[in-house]
Amino acid sequence: MKDKNVQKNFVMKLEQVRNLIKIQFPNFDMQNLNKIMRADEKRIKEKIRYALDYVGNPKKFLYGSDWPLISMTSYIKLMKKIIPSKLHKDIFYNNALKLFNLK
Repeated sequence: MKDKNVQKNFVMKLEQVRNLIKIQFPNFDMQNLNKIMRADEKRIKEKIRYALDYVGNPKKFLYGSDWPLISMTSYIKLMKKIIPSKLHKDIFYNNALKLFNLK
């Protein structure tokens, strides 16, 4: 139950940020940012894979974003392509729970 509440609160806050961007910057082109992200996909993959290899311990990684300017779905899809599927649960969920003492 606690995990679902944490996720629900996160989604609500994310939606608030998106709405604020739409209000403050009505001409902001979200579609253009999606195109830029796709163009950078190769560079992003190389950096993430390098970091995973360099550190060698997937328990030291968690998924996050500093500013959700484009769809979180786009980010997550890209990361799921880069990060081995056996690490998804830890990097996208468990590591954050442990780090923030939510588990």
